[in-house]
Amino acid sequence: MIIDLTPIFSPIFSALSGAWYWGVYKGSSINNQADALNFTDPIPATDESKFNAVSARIGAAEPAKRWDIYKKSVAPPILKGGNPYESMVDALKRLGITAAGAKGYETQFGLSLGAPLLIA
Repeated sequence: MIIDLTPIFSPIFSALSGAWYWGVYKGSSINNQADALNFTDPIPATDESKFNAVSARIGAAEPAKRWDIYKKSVAPPILKGGNPYESMVDALKRLGITAAGAKGYETQFGLSLGAPLLIA
């Protein structure tokens, strides 16, 4: 028997599973580790071990390469007041998620996740 799982592999489920993994996988938040990074210029050498701890939780491949990309391409624009990525609204729109402003979320990002649905 072949089961077509295409309907459950949608961008929305990808985004929701990513949010779950980042926030609660293995009982601790990757976000807490990421918050321990020092966003100062120059980037302190002590951040490499903190970055590698976060990177290892996401994927074990090539931490030295990831650190190099972070140090040279991602962090500098952030430290100079910019954002190396597209806006969150645009990223969510590409995933089919409509973003809406809410009081208290002018400087933060939040996701409201519904209860999981049992797929029989």
